[in-house]
Formats: sequence, structure tokens, C-alpha cells
Amino acid sequence: MIANAVSLVATSAVTSGLGFGFWWLAARVLPAEGVGLGSAAVSAMMLVATLSMLGLGTLLISELPGARERADAAGLMSAALLSAAVAAALLAVACGLALPHAAPSFAWIARDPASLALFVLGVVVSAVTLVFDQAVIGLLRGELQWWRNAVSAVVKLLAVLVVGQFATHAGAQAIYGAWFIGNVASVLAVLPLARQGGAPLLGRPNWSFLARLGGPALRHHALNLAMQAPALALPVLAASQLIPGANAAFYVSWMIASFLGMVPYALATVLPAASSQETAVLRARVRASLRWSLLVCAPGAAGLILTARPLLALFGPAYEQHALSLQVLALTALPVIVKAHYIALGRVRGHLAGAAVMVALGGGVELAAAALGGRAWGVVGLSVGLLIAYGLEALCLLPTVLRGAGWPGGRP
Repeated sequence: MIANAVSLVATSAVTSGLGFGFWWLAARVLPAEGVGLGSAAVSAMMLVATLSMLGLGTLLISELPGARERADAAGLMSAALLSAAVAAALLAVACGLALPHAAPSFAWIARDPASLALFVLGVVVSAVTLVFDQAVIGLLRGELQWWRNAVSAVVKLLAVLVVGQFATHAGAQAIYGAWFIGNVASVLAVLPLARQGGAPLLGRPNWSFLARLGGPALRHHALNLAMQAPALALPVLAASQLIPGANAAFYVSWMIASFLGMVPYALATVLPAASSQETAVLRARVRASLRWSLLVCAPGAAGLILTARPLLALFGPAYEQHALSLQVLALTALPVIVKAHYIALGRVRGHLAGAAVMVALGGGVELAAAALGGRAWGVVGLSVGLLIAYGLEALCLLPTVLRGAGWPGGRP
């Protein structure tokens, strides 16, 4: 469990560190308005890609270990990746036509057929890579997702520098294009590595095998959407609440603060793959995961609070003035620990539907509180609303997590 969790955390460290460089460089070569529009475009891409995954990523984490023993893993993985690609293409076309009517920030998508095609291709590649990254964890080949994400982050950084020199008037397309180029390059780079280390990862699609898993996949999808959709929708919501310059500052602050939350989510993601039928063993693993999460998130949040202003100053004066937003968002890492482990326990115990309902309700509260705060007090209000919502959500989920860890106070 720890080895694969370390792989996920290492991936988060590399992508977040280089992602910090990406947005810093974007802020230097593009105007703040362009960065705000670009961040909204990338957020829309990730939201649509996540909707297109159909629960296949987390399903493969659970199913691929057994399929590998039966030599069915390659066929199942190919079928899942192709299914995600088709779903992403269909949904991206629909959203690409609808988003420009929902918010002016997305007007560039419908500007011409080439822009719409870029949006659709970006979503398709993102959906495939998201499913792939989770699938290789199920195969205990976490190094592949590390390499893919590392290559993607480096190429994005270089691409935004090059593209930004020729497209300073079109920030959204420049940033979105750099993101797309990075994902494509990472797929091409990881394919040779995927052929090494034993059985091939891809083969003739096994559609019948995938069809038999349709029910569990939909339950995973419901929980995944409940968990991920609020975070992916938040930048889109912020783009509709804030002016582009303020939205750029919020997005950078939220990106930095979100890195801390990746640690408990990484540990919790591996729990279902490393679950045990023995209650004592499972509880010990949950306790270890909670301790490691707290050991990283508590000092990390304190560090961000102390360094918020100089960190944002790296992006420019327009960002530095919103340091209070980053300080507030840093505190959200602590309630995220509870939420991440509640979701993991739901997967381990098979309580996917119940967990999805609870997490969806919490996500609705998060978005509503963010919208109310942003409308009333701008960037800081949006951040405070999020923190309050996360705190209330954690209080509701804490008894179940304590019970899963075998600690006093758990709900019977």
C-alpha cells in the first residue's frame, strides 16, 4: 500500500512542482486575463474528461489484479480505454457547443471548427490518460503513471513558453494547447515503457468482460463524480463569479493549496487495492494512512500560511494581493483528510451508493458556499465559503472514519 501511495504522492509532487512552474511561466508570458481564461478552459477540459471516465479508472484498480491472474487484463484495459475515448468525444462535442452560451470565458471554443476540434481532442486525451493512470495502479505498475505525468508536466512547461511567444493575444488557446501537447507527448513517451516489465498492458479489447462489469462501473462512476465534480467545477464557477484577473489569482492559490490534499487522496486511493478481509489489518492500514496524512498536511498548511505572500509574489503583484485567499485555502487540507478516507472506506466495504450520496451532498454544499462567498466578498469570500463547507462536511463524516480506524468515537 505504502509503495503505490508513494508513487502517487511522488507523481503529485512532480506534477505540482512543475505545475507551479507552468502557471508562473504562464503568468509571465501571458496577461492575467489570459491566464484566467486559460485556467477556466483547462478546468472545463478536466471536468468533461472526468465525466467521461464512466467509473472505469477506479473499477480497474479493483478488477485488474484478478484479471491479470486470468490473463484477461490487457483485453479489459484496452476496452476500458476505448470506451472512455468514445464517451469523451461525444460529451466534449456537446459541451463544446454549450459552454460558450453558459459563460463568456468559453467563447473561444465556438470561434471556429479548429478551436472546437482542439477542445474535443484535449478532452479525449485527458480522459484516456486519467483511466490509464488509475489502471496501472491496479496492475501495481505505479512507475508508469509517474513517468507519464512527469513527461506531461515538463512538455507543458516548454509548450506554454513556446506557444506563449506566438499567441499572447489568445491566452486560453495557448494554455489549453500547451496542456494538450503535454498529454499527447506523455502518452507517446510511456508506450515503450508499458511494453517492458512482463505481460503487455494492451491487447484485443474484451468487450464481453467489460460489459459484465457495467453495474460496478456505474457505481464507481457515481462515487467518482460525487468526489471529483465539485473540485473540477469550482474553477468554472470561479470564472463566472470573478473577473479574469481575480480568477487567475484564485486558481493559482487553489492549485497550490490543493497539493496538500493530494497526499490523503493518494493514500486513500491505494486502500481498496490493498484491502484485507481481516478487520484488524484493515483498521491498522486506515490508522497508518490517517497518521501519514496528518503528518504531511498539518505542517504543510502551516507552511503555506507563513509563505503565502512570497509564493504568490513570484507570479506578480496582481497575485500577491490575494495572499489571504491562499492562507484560507491552506486550511482546507485538514478536513480533506476525513473526506478522502470516508470515500476509501466506502469502496473497501462496497458501500458505493451510500458514500456517493453523502459525498454529493457535501459537494453541493461546497459549491453553494463558494458561490455565496464569492458573490458577497470576492476571492477571499469564495475561499472562506469553501473552508466552512469542508469543515461541516468533515464533522458529518468523521464518526464513520473513526470507526473504520477502530478509534473511539466511531459511529456504531
